[in-house]
Amino acid sequence: MAPSQRGKTSGVSASSFLDLQAEIAKHEADFAKNKAAGQTALVGGVKRPDKKPTVWTRHNKGVQGRASRDVELEAISKPTLDAARAILERKAQVYEKLSKGKSGGLTDKQVDTLLVNFDSKLDNYESDSDDVDESLTVPKPPVNDDDLIIEYEDEFGRMRTGRKSEIPRNLLPRDPNEEPDDDYECVI
Repeated sequence: MAPSQRGKTSGVSASSFLDLQAEIAKHEADFAKNKAAGQTALVGGVKRPDKKPTVWTRHNKGVQGRASRDVELEAISKPTLDAARAILERKAQVYEKLSKGKSGGLTDKQVDTLLVNFDSKLDNYESDSDDVDESLTVPKPPVNDDDLIIEYEDEFGRMRTGRKSEIPRNLLPRDPNEEPDDDYECVI
């Protein structure tokens, strides 16, 4: 500094300068201590307004009202669902009894009005304990002479054998004595 400026700064003494350095050192020590403890807080600065909330952070309008209506509807429909389930379970039990040949708790008049003929279903009903391995039985040829085994040519030109009842009509061999049908041209 130039000697002329020294006279102007004469109000600052060495002791006040040391006091300022002590205050700065004290604040720096406090700041380092708080930073190590995770308690950093910026003091001062300009408070900026909060940003406008994005579309993803905004709450859905009316969601609380819809949720409360859903809870009310669930409370109303729960008893009706339970009643329907009980009715269906009872019907399933009656059906099971009827399919096994029992009365199922129905009168003869009610059984007559049923759309399902449980008497014919009873003939077809077999329990699992009656299962027999069908591969152990040797199949017997049918004694019906009306259904002959014949040889025919399939659509690919291969020679096949099979029962006459199982062969498609268009592949049946033609009888040479049979007259051809001319009626098929007239059919519309």
